[in-house]
Amino acid sequence: MDFEAAILSHTRWKRRLHASMAGEGRLDPAEVGADDHCDLGRWLHAEAGRLAEHPDFQDLVAQHAAFHRAAGRVVDRINDGNHDEAHRLLGFDSEFAQCSLKVVDLLGRLRRHGAHP
Repeated sequence: MDFEAAILSHTRWKRRLHASMAGEGRLDPAEVGADDHCDLGRWLHAEAGRLAEHPDFQDLVAQHAAFHRAAGRVVDRINDGNHDEAHRLLGFDSEFAQCSLKVVDLLGRLRRHGAHP
């Protein structure tokens, strides 16, 4: 797992969602909301057996899934044309923002502790 690439990819989601709101491409909420459609998600699901006991790994699996569900809800609001609600769902204290911070933090912890194969 390239932890730096995973961190960068997940920190860029907010920008992608704002770009979609600005009319720069329509996103599919089912695709965005699925935690196993990105490189990190595929790795998390593949490594579940080997790293299942690592507490940071388990937290990352849960937070990553919550992050994608929250992003999928933002995409739903964008596609419905409800940009005010989409902005609220992307706000500083939103579930999306909190999950994003936690995913990045947990990736950093796993990287520092050498949890990758």
